[in-house]
Amino acid sequence: MNSVSFRWILFLAGAICLAVGCLPFSLLESVEAPSLGRVYGYALQGIGLTLCWGFFPLATTKPKQSILLILGLSVALRLLLFPAPASDDLHRYRWEGKLTISGEIPFAQPADDPSLANFRDADWERMNHKDKGTIYPPLAQLTFGSLALISSPETTPIAEKVIFSLADLGTIFLVLVLLRKRRLPLSYSLFYAVNPITLLSFAGEAHYDSLFILPLVGSIVALESGRSRLSWVLLAVSIQFKLISLIILPIWILRRQFRGIALGIGVLLIPWIPFLGGIPAWTRSVAEFGGSGTFQGLIPFLLRALNLSENLAPPIGGILFLSILGWTFYKGGAAASIARRSFCALILCSPVIHFWYLAWILPFVALRPSLSWLWLCASQALYFLVWPQYAKTGYWELPPIAETVIWLPFLLIGIWEFNRIRSRCRVSPAADSLTETSLGIVIPTYNAGQSLERCLQSIKKSSQQPHQCIVVDGGSSDETIAIADRHRVPVLQSELGRGQQVQAGIIASNTDWILILHADCELHPQAIESISNLEPEIAGGGCGQRFSPGNCALTLVEFLNEGRAVLGESYWGDQGMFLRRKFKSVWSTLHQFPLMEDVELSRLIRRAGETCYLGLETRSESNKWSRGNKFSRLVLVFSLVIRFRIAALFGRHATIAGNLYRRYYNG
Repeated sequence: MNSVSFRWILFLAGAICLAVGCLPFSLLESVEAPSLGRVYGYALQGIGLTLCWGFFPLATTKPKQSILLILGLSVALRLLLFPAPASDDLHRYRWEGKLTISGEIPFAQPADDPSLANFRDADWERMNHKDKGTIYPPLAQLTFGSLALISSPETTPIAEKVIFSLADLGTIFLVLVLLRKRRLPLSYSLFYAVNPITLLSFAGEAHYDSLFILPLVGSIVALESGRSRLSWVLLAVSIQFKLISLIILPIWILRRQFRGIALGIGVLLIPWIPFLGGIPAWTRSVAEFGGSGTFQGLIPFLLRALNLSENLAPPIGGILFLSILGWTFYKGGAAASIARRSFCALILCSPVIHFWYLAWILPFVALRPSLSWLWLCASQALYFLVWPQYAKTGYWELPPIAETVIWLPFLLIGIWEFNRIRSRCRVSPAADSLTETSLGIVIPTYNAGQSLERCLQSIKKSSQQPHQCIVVDGGSSDETIAIADRHRVPVLQSELGRGQQVQAGIIASNTDWILILHADCELHPQAIESISNLEPEIAGGGCGQRFSPGNCALTLVEFLNEGRAVLGESYWGDQGMFLRRKFKSVWSTLHQFPLMEDVELSRLIRRAGETCYLGLETRSESNKWSRGNKFSRLVLVFSLVIRFRIAALFGRHATIAGNLYRRYYNG
């Protein structure tokens, strides 16, 4: 079986896992049912997401087919969840909608106020927090009112699910637009499109949050496209659906994007006209909501671990959130990156976290996948233990061990991720307009006569030619130098060793970008063009890799390599690594590493700035994997990497690099 067929089989297996995982939710009689089936169904969906992303079968060069496949799978899964019972939040939407179309102001008093006794119905009976005022802004209330015209306590929530799912599908489309703009793999959109969080939040439990996420992401798309007026309007619409969108307003201010601000203010104020009398009560409700209760929050979890009162969570969370937000805007970056960090801070500092809150950040996680946040999404399978726990104790809480399983790995992964980025440079808003487009290719060689011809031919077939190409030879005795001469590629002699050769090539180059291409790899035709147009905050990254010829076993190796690159920001040399030459600290010590130069280079690139996996895979010869046992080779590679990284913790990685070089080539 060839690798393409194998990828299709595993992708379809993932789609089946996602579909089967929907059934425990769709077959529930009520959302309150104490069923453990939801935990298993959610976990199965997580496996399905991993398979669909990791073995996405379509090449980057087939964007239309990829978009159709992603949207088709997304629609099918949402339809499967339509029979699932809705959250009790739906009854509040419906009841407040009926108040709105009856001329009442839902903000004016809580739902259990005697003055509203005439409006009590089955929706009122089933809604939660009747003693608290509503926090939904006017545009949300007007939307609930429109939906109330076509629904009643006796009808199924199909109308609401259709509207919320359409908004959700619109967000998927915008995520695809952002990925295309960034020249990133469209398969990243699956982290949002078929994530159990988004599937269950909108098509499953009918939470309305998709209505604010769509204009929120749309405002970022419009801002990055230079459509300032439209971006202000969409931001205002998002705030009118959910107030939390207000936290990204400084993006526009810091970029001095004031064209269209009057339109935004108008959109923000006009929906309040029918509700002016309820503004004081609504303001009080928002303030009370922000400081009431704790559930599954990180800060309450840490306070309990320290034997401190959970009542400290709201003030600590508020101070911490404002501090992180200030740091985020100081560090700067692309609008989508700032939005991601801002919502990260909001969720982590919140004393209450329900699983659908994670949908707020997922459009931005899809642009820059993060292992910590994907773990937090995966661990929300344990969220559904709350119903069996409630049936047993009468308290809305998770089993004590559940929050430890959720947060402890998240914290450990988060610390590891933060350690990688703590020294990244500040990116000013003005830097977004700067471009560094010249690119040079460095090809380290040693007796590469059998493969260098194909490597150089692949460069000539690129959609954009490099400004410079250098072969750095380590003393070849075959036709390597003659082949380079035939292609009029300059040859630089260097001491043998990957790190020494790569550094010599970078020193001899004078371009903005450096692409390191192994002689046994063929470059993707779009790689040079994509690297030359990356965002200013990108310090480097990798193109990707496919083996030629491939097979089932090597497809699994490709999956592991891609996961390591996307989630760990660690790249192999034959994945086509690239970096900005101006970061001299990244490459100035490479001569110390005859092997593991790619591991060291990945570490230093992460320190310099954001990294990027393009998904424009090089074609790498699989001959070295066809000799001997593939599993033994995989074990050898990862054992050497582990030894290298352990040595790096003690500053001895340069000392042992030579020993690892001899072990690798003799192994």
